[in-house]
Amino acid sequence: MHTEFDTMSPARQIYIQKRAQKKGLTVEAYITRNQPKARQYPFTMQEDAQFTIIKAITDAAKHQVAQMGKAYKTEYEQAGGKMTAETDNIYNNPTDPVRGVNGSLDTDRLCYTYLVTIGTHTVGMVQTGTTIDDDQKPIGTFINDVYIRPEYRGWGIATRIYQYCVDRLQSNAITISYDRVRGRCDYWSKWFNRWIIDPHFLLQKPNGQALMVLTSAEHQSDVQGEMTESSVDTNMNNYFKGLKKLQQKMARQMEPA
Repeated sequence: MHTEFDTMSPARQIYIQKRAQKKGLTVEAYITRNQPKARQYPFTMQEDAQFTIIKAITDAAKHQVAQMGKAYKTEYEQAGGKMTAETDNIYNNPTDPVRGVNGSLDTDRLCYTYLVTIGTHTVGMVQTGTTIDDDQKPIGTFINDVYIRPEYRGWGIATRIYQYCVDRLQSNAITISYDRVRGRCDYWSKWFNRWIIDPHFLLQKPNGQALMVLTSAEHQSDVQGEMTESSVDTNMNNYFKGLKKLQQKMARQMEPA
């Protein structure tokens, strides 16, 4: 018998049995008739073990990246962000050897784009750049853009991408919206132990969302702290208060005499 049925009072059980019989259902079917169906996992167990991240080198792979990149751009701009004209050029000309996906313009800067697959499913993409030390020497990579196709979201694929990048691509930083960090420091602290603010990249344009860098590398910044909720909330709130005062001061200075 259904577990929920077993916890009911005898009178309630009799009522449920009568209602189920009247509708031509078993007791279990009657109890569960309005419950949402279990979400079907999109991969077989065998395919799930075949998680791969592959640099987009072939023309076919670059066109797949371009398709997802355009979808990512649409979502990003619907949320109020704005991508650069260079990004448009990459996705409109993905196989261009210089300005296309993984073209020489990017690879010279040690920036790469990868397809993310699980078995036969192409589920998303990730772009990385290179972090450098004070002597301009590479010391790892940073995670730039991560895109998961809508039909594959909610299955922890982004988490697996972050883990792969840290384990296999030496990623030690990610640039991310403050709103995605607040309340989720425990999640991000699995890979990054500190957060920093670079005033040059504080706000996304034109939506004004605050950006921050999560990192496990040694970076210097006037605004930084441990990856904890109290650290993020206290320091970021104080920083925003100071920024608001600065903006108000600048606005007053711009007023006509």
